[in-house]
Amino acid sequence: MDGNFFITLCAAFAGFLAPVFFYAGMVRNTPRFGQSENKSAFLPLIAVWIIISTVLYECLYDEKQFLGTLSFLELGVPLVVAAMLCVVRRRFLYPSLLIGAVIGTFIIPDAMLEEVVSLPVLYTKALIIAAWFLFSSIYRYADTGDGMLSLQSLTIAAGVAVLGIINAVPMFLGDLAIVYAAGLVAVLIFTFPPARIKFSTNDACSLGFVMFFLILRCFLEYAGECAAIFALYLPVDVAWALFLKVTFWNKYSDVRQNTAYYSVLDKGISPLMAFYFACRVQIVLFFVGNIQAVIEHTISLIGIAFLMTVWFIYKFRTLFARTQSLRNINRQVIEDLQERVNDIKEYIRKDENF
Repeated sequence: MDGNFFITLCAAFAGFLAPVFFYAGMVRNTPRFGQSENKSAFLPLIAVWIIISTVLYECLYDEKQFLGTLSFLELGVPLVVAAMLCVVRRRFLYPSLLIGAVIGTFIIPDAMLEEVVSLPVLYTKALIIAAWFLFSSIYRYADTGDGMLSLQSLTIAAGVAVLGIINAVPMFLGDLAIVYAAGLVAVLIFTFPPARIKFSTNDACSLGFVMFFLILRCFLEYAGECAAIFALYLPVDVAWALFLKVTFWNKYSDVRQNTAYYSVLDKGISPLMAFYFACRVQIVLFFVGNIQAVIEHTISLIGIAFLMTVWFIYKFRTLFARTQSLRNINRQVIEDLQERVNDIKEYIRKDENF
């Protein structure tokens, strides 16, 4: 067995088992751990990630894998900032997010940014800071219901892990994503409907900060389109919710209540069925993002992925309890996945013929 693979496997097991044991102990004493503002459900997980990421960096990091570099400072700062975001007071959360985004961006070497983006470095850094801050800020809307936050995060982490396995990004970045995905599987176990732990707004924004770190590193390795596809569900859902809010209808005044998850709960759909339907969107985006990596830069699938996401969210929002069952949703997962893959194949075939 390859030594690097064995180390990654052990790290993944540790990244899964450590939070499982912690959360199991917490929910045994507190049925709804994390509901109190004085407790963070994400802080134990980010602590595990910091420790394991440090070990992996010492054991597996190889600068030759990267187009640029990933210094220990570039890896450690986002994780430490994320840990601090878990415990900062709510009124200081967004200023702290902005400061963290600024620090995380300015420690990236200018030469690396110049190689990837043709814009002046200062403009590039301003765009990264804005994107990092906005993505982390709206990540609180990913925590709209049981399992939704961990599902969105797991799609990103698992997608980046596969990119590492197929050499679309450096394997070390894939190793980190494997560990993060293992931890998010543990979170999903305890947030699967009905959830036994609850993430606060600080926790959600902190998790979003780490997920954007993965997306940013993929971007710096020319795999940004793939990572953007993995994360596409949340921005589209929040944009839809914000659009409803600006209609100035009283019933759409709360952005969180405007999200797809809450809109179907109001129609009588159970949280479990809503979660399963959201899985459909994430599964499709996971496959499309990895197909994008396989075809490299010959065709951009992000436009197709965007339209598919809009269509799925529309279908999500128009669910009715009287016509849906868990069996129907599971069957539609396979049917819709086959249809979307066939559409992509047809699109690629037409482009090649052209």
